[in-house]
Amino acid sequence: MSGKILLTIAIPTYNRAEFLGRAMDSVIAQMTPEIELLISDNASKDGTEALVREKMRECPAIRYLKNPENIGPDANFLQCLKEASGEYVLLLGDDDLVAENAIGKMLAFLKEGQGCALIFLNHCFFKHEYRGLTNCSEPFLERKEGTLVTTDKDEFLRVCSHRLTYMSALLLSKEAFDGVSSPEKYVDTYFIHTCVALEATKGKGTKLGMIFSPCIAQDSTPGNSGVDRNLSSFFHIFGACFYRVYCEIAPQFGYELETARGVFRTTLKWWSRIILKLKSVSDKKWKSEYKKYGKPILKQFKGAYLCCLPILLLPNFLAKILHTVFRPIYRKIKHIEN
Repeated sequence: MSGKILLTIAIPTYNRAEFLGRAMDSVIAQMTPEIELLISDNASKDGTEALVREKMRECPAIRYLKNPENIGPDANFLQCLKEASGEYVLLLGDDDLVAENAIGKMLAFLKEGQGCALIFLNHCFFKHEYRGLTNCSEPFLERKEGTLVTTDKDEFLRVCSHRLTYMSALLLSKEAFDGVSSPEKYVDTYFIHTCVALEATKGKGTKLGMIFSPCIAQDSTPGNSGVDRNLSSFFHIFGACFYRVYCEIAPQFGYELETARGVFRTTLKWWSRIILKLKSVSDKKWKSEYKKYGKPILKQFKGAYLCCLPILLLPNFLAKILHTVFRPIYRKIKHIEN
């Protein structure tokens, strides 16, 4: 590959050929000489390699790395960041898509020379089949046009909220990443991409950007994500690990603790719904996961704990009735997607 690479779009993947092809196609359709598409295959045993090799014949600007053994998701994400040739790198989930015309908007923003260490990308959601932005749900950020550059970390954190943990929404400066000391220390946090981004923005006066046009389409089809497939891990990943990211790591790098705790507090609104679902399906693992990871954190936030307590005390058979009969009615009334 020759010429200056401005943007690397890196897709870490493992046994997800069923999704990877469409993610790659969404990038290939918008490729320019300033773009590198990097695939980091974590020793997949499905048809991933054959798929990528076929795409490489179509698009020579694809670089393919295959690990001889599975090194874990965080280490694979880190490999993408280290191997990226571009001045900026976007880690794209293998079941996500780059929205139409989004790469041009990213490049235009990068060429303005704002010098942002981190850029947050607005994103929308689809289920089952992507048919364009017009068929997606409303984007995460209500504002849908324009950009913003700020040095106010707390403003940035409040706007990004819990979606700062959404890997595909983070466009990171490679120079800023290179300033992270020993990023390997964040392996096994489940959110290495967010931890690295937080440290990469540690300097006072660091520029942080936002692109409000929806750039990423996230597949929110129930059952696709690893957490959906092992829901009892929710309290470990979105409890203990989330808490660590926002309430322990973020304050180390200039983000106000109260702002970070406020963001974490918003995630607790999911917990009663998750507990109801786990009780309704009689998941046997969830109680130990909740007691070990969830309860100690939840008890720090009394309001959320009191909201969850009636569900925790509910007998399983009543939880099943509430979840299967009444919750669908409530979702329809409130227009809740999930």
